[in-house]
Amino acid sequence: RVRLKDPIEPSIHWLNPDAPCTAVLQKEGELIYSGTCCLSRLHRSLKTLLISPAEPAIRRFRPRQYRAFRQVLTPAPVARIRHPLGNQEIYLPVYDLSSTGIAVEEFHENSLLLPGMMIPELVVELANRSLVRCRAQVLYRKVVPENPRVLRCGITFLDLTLEDQAGLSALLHPTLDPHSFVCNRVDTDELWRFFFESGFIYPDKYEFIRSNREAFKKTYENLYTRSPSIARHFVFRERGLLFGHMSMLRFYSRAWLIHHHAAAKEGHALAGISVLKQVGAYVNEYHVHPSTRMDFVLCYFRPDNKFPNRVFGGVARQINDRRRSSLDSFAYVHLSSEPSKEDISYQLFSAAPEDLEEFCRLYQRTSGGLMAEALDLCGGGQRDEELNREYRDLGFQRERLLFALHRKGSLQAIFMVVLSDTGLNLSNLTNCVHVFITDPQNLEPEVLFSALGNLRRYFRDTKIPILVYPEGYMVERNLPYEKTYTLWALSMEATDDYFMALEAIFKRPMHG
Repeated sequence: RVRLKDPIEPSIHWLNPDAPCTAVLQKEGELIYSGTCCLSRLHRSLKTLLISPAEPAIRRFRPRQYRAFRQVLTPAPVARIRHPLGNQEIYLPVYDLSSTGIAVEEFHENSLLLPGMMIPELVVELANRSLVRCRAQVLYRKVVPENPRVLRCGITFLDLTLEDQAGLSALLHPTLDPHSFVCNRVDTDELWRFFFESGFIYPDKYEFIRSNREAFKKTYENLYTRSPSIARHFVFRERGLLFGHMSMLRFYSRAWLIHHHAAAKEGHALAGISVLKQVGAYVNEYHVHPSTRMDFVLCYFRPDNKFPNRVFGGVARQINDRRRSSLDSFAYVHLSSEPSKEDISYQLFSAAPEDLEEFCRLYQRTSGGLMAEALDLCGGGQRDEELNREYRDLGFQRERLLFALHRKGSLQAIFMVVLSDTGLNLSNLTNCVHVFITDPQNLEPEVLFSALGNLRRYFRDTKIPILVYPEGYMVERNLPYEKTYTLWALSMEATDDYFMALEAIFKRPMHG
């Protein structure tokens, strides 16, 4: 019920009781309700209105075919809701729970929730412990068919913290697969044995690890015992044994990097697919939350590695739309420890916005994929510093430097130097130089490697990994390189496409 203030003439006569209206409610400057309503009753003499929602439900997010599964838990959690109008706390039983929201039940005659209403603070509790604490919004309200006195209301989480995301996933994922674990504590010695036994660590990679053993040990203890907000890991375990592992890292401001996918060679044939499903579920559930900062998901893989080529390469080929999922190939080589011949005919500057804009325009013309946006090459200096600070606060290192190579007044390449803790990525792809060549016809190899030599001072190791894009530059110039890495990128606008593509590849359900 709304009481109108004086003076209200003649505005009250402009209200048409037969037409819908829009109601916007604010409290202390904060929006708490907005929706299309009907004028159920209008008392002009009493200057009061009675308004009610025109629709029993609203749509908060874009519709998706693959949605989070709702679980009915025993014992049921309790929702503690601070009502935005009266500011009183109400306690309602949770009928079901998912990673995206809850359904609660209340008596019809005492109903206090409206579709579209913002809830400033929602706490979901189980056994007197908080599972979720966040802002939320009521999506729908409907009568329970078997008991007309009861209303069931759907409430969506508007933004979960990374900590709550991990905790909620750890609770819900095992209900679908009891062998699935999310961000649980993992013994690092067991993990190393598993990496060796599964073949994930091969001789060249082991040599790199052996020479940096203590640094590796410290990094992995921090990742797998503290579960920091920048990282997520998923394991498949049966009868106490580890059979599958996959992890993600937020290494760019709006993109998460999938890496460290390993599965046992014997014992459980579907462990690798199981952890892949876990990652897919997590991404699908939480990318809509602002705190996740996930517009893209990335993965580097070698094309001769059959499983990732089948999965990530296969998804991009199935979707067949480079603005939704793309593949870009890099030539991988180590910078020689011998000093390059100094060439003074070029200039190496910190990349200016116009340099990055030029590269992004060129990339869109020649590739049309997602790489430039996903790697945050289209202007993200401020976001870089925010991410660097988050790493430092968690006890990790992350830094990115962008340089522009100019020669004779024209841009010839962009260098992206990324620096992080040893072993954060076992292929050292988070501690390397990405080279994006913008003028392959005129960039001489001597100039390129002379400029790269000037970047040695940023690295402690003598063997510096270099990723050159496009790979064709190295081929056309007959320059030797060690292997090819393909960067797969997926837009979070294409999550339905991703699951449909996976199901076509594996001929089995890949969601839930």
